[in-house]
Amino acid sequence: MKFLDYIFATRPMLLLPVWTVYLIARHWHYQKSGLAIDLTDLYLLAGLTLVFAGAYYLNQVHDFKTDMINKKGGFLQHGLISRWQMTMAFVITSLLGISLGAMVSVAAVVLLAVIIVLGYLYSASPYRLKDRPIGGLLVNMAANGFLVAFSVTTRLSWHEQVSFQLWLPLYFALTVGGTYLLTTLPDQAGDKQTGKKTLVVWLVSLTSMKLGRLLTIQLAHLLMLGSIYSARQIDSWPLAILSLVTLVMITLNIFVSSEQLLLATIKLPLLLLTLLAGWYAPGYFLFVVALFIVTRIYYRHRFKMKYPRLT
Repeated sequence: MKFLDYIFATRPMLLLPVWTVYLIARHWHYQKSGLAIDLTDLYLLAGLTLVFAGAYYLNQVHDFKTDMINKKGGFLQHGLISRWQMTMAFVITSLLGISLGAMVSVAAVVLLAVIIVLGYLYSASPYRLKDRPIGGLLVNMAANGFLVAFSVTTRLSWHEQVSFQLWLPLYFALTVGGTYLLTTLPDQAGDKQTGKKTLVVWLVSLTSMKLGRLLTIQLAHLLMLGSIYSARQIDSWPLAILSLVTLVMITLNIFVSSEQLLLATIKLPLLLLTLLAGWYAPGYFLFVVALFIVTRIYYRHRFKMKYPRLT
């Protein structure tokens, strides 16, 4: 059971955005470049998975108190894994991820190393960019959005990478950024109690509860508008439509104050993008369904809780 604890402590449902963004970016890039899929794609995807898993390990170590207040805890709070063990898991997965990157290219090693550094700066003291209004937003946009999408170019030469169309990574950076801002809204109370100054906490402290939350939603609205523009620059109607649907949902949150509506809006972009990735790679959709079921069984058995939830 201990081995399973380490597996699920990577928060595999949080790895879905990484896999989804990578698969969509890979599909788009290979259509444009004419490159064939080979084994290096598997190495790179595995490397990305490991370095992000390491970042999630480290995040739990440094977010112990906040997770307890926001009721997101589990492994550390129940004593299933110690902080030292989870820190070592961060080191091991990061090194393994870099090793897999070395099997792809030097560019892949550099990109994975940058993600590791960003993950460390995001969670660890004294930097803790996740606790800062702009730092948390920018790291999420850069690591989870831009760099994951750009990683598909690491098989190319430097000249080919420079000429790579950057609107696609920018699309994912903006989409991730908008979604991230929405995720900070339900956690506002717990974040404030633990001194975590996300953008919404900062805006509320400057204005009022209602206005601060409204400004955060409006900024997410602007980022999603930017993602639509980015999708149009590469003539990707599927991505543009997905962002437009999400934009409508975000707009509803401006006029309707509903926790259920907000949670549905937060989950909508990933759901739609995952369906698109599953369209491009049908095996991925089956994998996601299987992962959802297995994760639900594990959490019911280990924590007596219903997770993940669709709503």
